[in-house]
Amino acid sequence: VCCKNSSGRGRTHTPLLGYSRSSQQQASQLPEIMAATAGVGLVYDKRMLAHANPWDPDHPEQPARLTAIMDRLESAGVLQRCVYIEAREAMDHELASVHTKEHINLMRDVSSKAYGKEGRKSLARHFNSIYFNEGSSESALLAAGSVVEVVTFNRLLCLM
Repeated sequence: VCCKNSSGRGRTHTPLLGYSRSSQQQASQLPEIMAATAGVGLVYDKRMLAHANPWDPDHPEQPARLTAIMDRLESAGVLQRCVYIEAREAMDHELASVHTKEHINLMRDVSSKAYGKEGRKSLARHFNSIYFNEGSSESALLAAGSVVEVVTFNRLLCLM
């Protein structure tokens, strides 16, 4: 379940949704899981950097903010002590627990070519300090799915 990831940044685990091992197998994995989770969990995926404001490069929510944080964590030696949790996209049934079907469809479609830059800008005016671009849908799905993955991973640890 836990191992050093291929990038050398922290430790990683495989996604655990649908995780079904016997209690004996889970118990045998417990020392390894507990050792790997003794630190802080971290979810990071470079695909999330595609969400950038196309008409305001000074908007505070920008990819450079995330890369600066990761660079600082790495230079301070923090990343090596973190448990890397793999990002994943949220599934529709997870999103539907808090969003309407219309909102889910809108957020999935907003990055499509059908909207275009001006269409996304027009839509963004209906929200507070929000912008959309070609990478926004994937970034949002990754962010939401990653939250579910962190909760799932922590619940698994609590059940052991």
